[in-house]
Amino acid sequence: MRRSNDFSEVAGSAIERIRDLATRFVDRRLPREAMDSLSAELECHRQTLEQAFEFRKIHGPARSGADSDVYFREKLGAMIDSAKMAIDPELRGGFTGEKILENLDHYAYLTEDLVGAVWHSKTAQTLKESSFDNRDALKRLANR
Repeated sequence: MRRSNDFSEVAGSAIERIRDLATRFVDRRLPREAMDSLSAELECHRQTLEQAFEFRKIHGPARSGADSDVYFREKLGAMIDSAKMAIDPELRGGFTGEKILENLDHYAYLTEDLVGAVWHSKTAQTLKESSFDNRDALKRLANR
């Protein structure tokens, strides 16, 4: 089954850039102007992923019954919010940088499938490398 479409590489690049920004700046203190600039870039990537989701719904590939606008917006929103927390320490609410990046990876994994992205998260790699006995349990946990 084909799991991508003509928008997939663009969607994958958007997810990769979001992850790159979060990873690069999670441990750095930035001036407010820099944080504002990075937040604007994150919003641009959010729009790209929203367009990718709409494109994927029309052009495929088809997804399961959990494929809804509400589900997608919830997972995308959590991914973007995690990236914003990485950039702006005032938004962290006590989360460590490591936990923020872990959450970002989780939501990126869920978002990548919904947009048909050509990008693979750490979660996807872990599932791929897991033993057959553990794969189903890990997949259920990752998709929570």
